[in-house]
Amino acid sequence: MKIPEHLKIGGLIYDIHFRDRMTSGYRTGGEIFYGDCCVEINNDMSKRYKEQTFIHEMCHAIMHQIGRDDLKDDEAFINQLANTLYGIVVDNPGIFHEIYDTEPAQRIKGEGCV
Repeated sequence: MKIPEHLKIGGLIYDIHFRDRMTSGYRTGGEIFYGDCCVEINNDMSKRYKEQTFIHEMCHAIMHQIGRDDLKDDEAFINQLANTLYGIVVDNPGIFHEIYDTEPAQRIKGEGCV
């Protein structure tokens, strides 16, 4: 899986940044900053853990986007959803193959945190 530099969810574009030290100072795999439309992923992890963390933070963003504030901060729910989605992507590597065989759409560029 290639983690993109930007991720569009609904009308919002999230910037994806890899950090050696998380902005919040917490030792965590990733963080999402809704107001800044920014996701940070800890750079000091294996490729697979970075991918899983990306999906995890994406699930937080989806719950935020659809107005499910009761679920967006529910780590148990987000972990279950993210782990299941990540498993689907890893266990079915060609699932999105046709989509990427076509001419790529115009690149998404965000303006979140730097």
